[in-house]
Amino acid sequence: MRGKLPYRELGLPIPELYAAYLHWAAFATRLILDEEQRRPTAALHKYIRDNLFDAYEVKADASAR
Repeated sequence: MRGKLPYRELGLPIPELYAAYLHWAAFATRLILDEEQRRPTAALHKYIRDNLFDAYEVKADASAR
């Protein structure tokens, strides 16, 4: 249990509070990335980069346009 396995692989139920945190954290990340697309600022870009939120960005496929 030193953080080497995903929680779900430990065979333990995920606590309801932790599941809610994961759900809302993912939602908040999407909101932050959307805000940068709509109203970009240097401070917001730095916050996203510093917290590695840009790893969650979905790049549009140029061929799909």
